[in-house]
Amino acid sequence: MAEDYRQAGLDIWERMAAGWEDDRRAVWDASRVVGAGALAMLIRALPEADQAEVRRRTEEKLRPVVRTPGYNVAGLCLNVPAE
Repeated sequence: MAEDYRQAGLDIWERMAAGWEDDRRAVWDASRVVGAGALAMLIRALPEADQAEVRRRTEEKLRPVVRTPGYNVAGLCLNVPAE
């Protein structure tokens, strides 16, 4: 009986999740440029010393996940609250 519920739940999940990878890819493709562009504009508006500090802190935080080539990061948010 429990196995029937488990299988029914799995079947429902598989039907619901079908196509999510394509949706995720489409959202990423559509929003990446906007988010990265907005963040880049904010950083470029900072004085050079502050830009260098943002770069230094970013590189420091990413150091543990740097892989060649690229990064080993499960997820990365480009939008951060301003102080």
